[in-house]
This record gives sequence, C-alpha cells and structure tokens, in this order.
Amino acid sequence: MARRVAAVLLSLMVMTFLPVGCRVPVTPIPVDWDRRPEALVIEADVLGGPLTTAGAQDRVPDVRVWGDGRIVWVEYDAQGQPTLWEGRLSEEELANLFRFIIEEGFFQWEDWYGPKTGEAGQPAAYITVRMADRAKTVTVAMDLEAGPMGFGRLYERLHAGTPERHPFSGGS
Repeated sequence: MARRVAAVLLSLMVMTFLPVGCRVPVTPIPVDWDRRPEALVIEADVLGGPLTTAGAQDRVPDVRVWGDGRIVWVEYDAQGQPTLWEGRLSEEELANLFRFIIEEGFFQWEDWYGPKTGEAGQPAAYITVRMADRAKTVTVAMDLEAGPMGFGRLYERLHAGTPERHPFSGGS
C-alpha cells in the first residue's frame, strides 16, 4: 500500500511540475525597418491579364505600407468599383506583421512561381518586403497552385488593412 501511495504521489508531482518545467521561453524575432514616413516597406498587387486595361498606369497597388505604419489598400465592390482606404498600424503591429512575414518563410521563397516562359498577359500577384537588412519580391502566377502555401495567407493579411480606417485622402 505504501508503494502504491508513493507511486501516486510521484505521478502527481510529475504531472504538476512537468508542464512548468517544459515551458520554453519565447523570444520575439527581432525586426528592423526604415521607419521614415516616405519609406515604402511593403507592397502587394496583381498585374497583367484582364486587369491590364486603358489607364492601368494610374492604378494604385492593392496594398502599400510605409515605415511609419501608414497603410493604404483597395477594396472592390460587387461591380468591381474600387474604394481606396487608409489606416495606421502601430509600431508593434507593424513589427508583428514583419515577424509573420518571416515566420511564413517569405525570405526563403523563390522569386518567381510560374511557367518558365509565361504568357505575356498572364496575371500574377506579387509581394515586396523591404526591411533594414533585406528586401525581396515574390511573384506568383495566378493560375499556379504550386506557389508557396503562405503566399495567399500573407496577401490576405495585408489586404485586410486595419479595422480603424477611413477613405483615402491622399495625405500622410
């Protein structure tokens, strides 16, 4: 009986202290970027294909983020009419966005995912990220399913903008 009680007590001690002992401290990934308001640090857009029409040179990219956290993005209604929004990411939100980009593996992805000899009018989405120590653009052909898994998640996160937003005014 004493052995049984000792075994139960030992099991309880292990179950009680094991989770505490197994915790691994998490240190956030250090990130740095150009924090100037005029520094474009992230851009995402879709180019080519049927989206290229007269006046396309005046088209605003789907998402742009500047170093001070200002974000401008486009949303389209059911008829395809664009509305341009702007908001602001706090320094912590922008740092977390950069961490998300790194954790998705963005800087290890190939630069291009698509046919080696693509059609001239084939639409493709791109994301450009500029940090203090590195910059990269990744482009994915729209009809390609072999692009990196995280590309779509990252594009959606960027395109979500911010909850607090207002119509774009053109100023900073």
